[in-house]
Parts: sequence; structure tokens; C-alpha cells
Amino acid sequence: MNTPSPRTTRQAASARQVTGAPALRLALACSLAAAFPIPAQADFGRLFFTAEQRHALDQPEPPAPPPPPPTAVERAPALAPTQRIDGFVRHSSGEITVWLDGTPGPLPPGLSAPPFPALELIQTHRPQQRLRAGDVWQAPASTTPATAPEAQHSALAEASTEAAR
Repeated sequence: MNTPSPRTTRQAASARQVTGAPALRLALACSLAAAFPIPAQADFGRLFFTAEQRHALDQPEPPAPPPPPPTAVERAPALAPTQRIDGFVRHSSGEITVWLDGTPGPLPPGLSAPPFPALELIQTHRPQQRLRAGDVWQAPASTTPATAPEAQHSALAEASTEAAR
């Protein structure tokens, strides 16, 4: 019978304790190190400057120089206000009524309409850009404020309603 003696069993148990002890010590040391933060390095600040340099550092910064006065810049011509194209109707007579910002009126100068099946308007100064209902249109910059597109549109709308009477 080969039964281990109590002494060998105790030796084996103490050997297991010895091998687990360094791991336990390491875990304990890591948890203690994490619990107590390392003190920050001392900030020496202005310690190594000369007296003149420290005095210069203590003085407030001089205010920034004022910006130069604005020069006479040529202003860009005012752009015509944008108008929303709410929709348009092509009458059987060929006349087109356009709703700009909710106001019906004839087709304003600067816009043209392609033949029937197309549901879009073409800008005369930008023919590659097609406009549909819901788009925003800005008259060409060559219009003067006296003949702004909304004034032209409302004047043309009034003229067409008077002609219909």
C-alpha cells in the first residue's frame, strides 16, 4: 500500500502556499499602487528666470493695436431677392401663368418655357439650369432695383388682370 505519509502531504501543501504567495503579494502591491496616486512633479514655474525676466512676466500684456480704418471698398451690386416658383400653368392660348411667392402673374423677363411636355422653366442667363415648381429663382444681376423681378411680376400681373376685364 502506497499511502502518502502525513508529512509529505504537509510538505506538498506548504509548497502550494509558497508558489501562490508571490502572486498574492504582486496582486496586493498592484492594488495598493492603484489606490494611492503618484504625486505630481513639482512645477518650478518662474524659479529659474532672472529678476528682469520675472518682472516682464508680471507686467500685463499691452492691448492689441486697433484695426485699421476701413478703406473705401467698392461695394458689389445688390443682388435681386430670390423668389420661390410655386407653380405655372400653360393655357391653351399658349400664355403661361407663373406663381412666384404665391402671386400669380405672367412669365417674367429672364425666364422662358420650353415646348409643352416639359414641366420646367429655363433661365435666359443660365440655359443649362432648369427650374421646376418648388425651386428658388433669382433674377439676373443686370436688372436694376427700379425694375426688380417682383415689381415686374406684380406689374405684369396687374396688367394682365386689367386686360382680362
